[in-house]
Amino acid sequence: MECKLCRNGAETINHVLFQCFPAQEILREVHFPTLTASNRDLCENMKVDNGRQYNPGELAESYSMDAMDDLEESLLCSLRWYANIATLTQQSLDEVKVWTEVNIKGDSTLALPSSLEVNQRWQSPSMGVVKCNVNSNWWNASSLSGGAWITRNSQADVLHHERDAFTPSCNRLSAELKCIIWALQSLRDLGYHDIVIGSDNRNAIDALTNGGAWPRYRTFLDTIAGLHSSFNSVIFEHESTRTNSIARDIARSVLRDGRFRSYLALGGPAWLHNRIRNEALPNEC
Repeated sequence: MECKLCRNGAETINHVLFQCFPAQEILREVHFPTLTASNRDLCENMKVDNGRQYNPGELAESYSMDAMDDLEESLLCSLRWYANIATLTQQSLDEVKVWTEVNIKGDSTLALPSSLEVNQRWQSPSMGVVKCNVNSNWWNASSLSGGAWITRNSQADVLHHERDAFTPSCNRLSAELKCIIWALQSLRDLGYHDIVIGSDNRNAIDALTNGGAWPRYRTFLDTIAGLHSSFNSVIFEHESTRTNSIARDIARSVLRDGRFRSYLALGGPAWLHNRIRNEALPNEC
């Protein structure tokens, strides 16, 4: 910032106290060595000043009111300028810290366990674990999408299933991540603790296990990471379209049959009963 008094130099503390012309006039009156003051930095000028003895009467006569007012105003401007710089610097440091935490340290989705193996047939979960197959039926960016999930235990018994319609999503991956968030929220509210989420969307599974490579979907992934902490364990499995066909058909029925009303039910849908039973048969062989 340029000095407002002399327009000849930066308005630093050293300039205001020792180099600006009002300060030079006052310093000459008290016999301060002003000829070299402009060549010294603030510390050197302060050392010179500390080594001198002043006559209080001489100082009182030398400091005119106008000069004092000008010097005070300039000094206050300098102090305000330095205060603003300090504030902006601190704000910048705070923003850098937040950015670093969010973009480097805060990628919590990387810690989510998963299985990247594609199951060729529906696999029942371990004892005490509930498996939830999820699917989003996405058409295009301007249409609603249908979503569904269905849970089964280690004996392949259906526990719950749910379907709903969702607002338009820009692409299939966004719709699938929305559906996974919805499923996790429902499973949390139902009191499940150890779950497996099965999806046939490979990009969704990859984004969940390698969130840093999918920055565009950070909002979805951070929400899923937050929901993950509501459970004892969450595992994401990549299903084939065949092993995820029950959830796919329920999701498809939302748009195909105009079933836009959300519902949650015990057991599986009656119209898929035989397929659900047959899907579990290979596990009994």
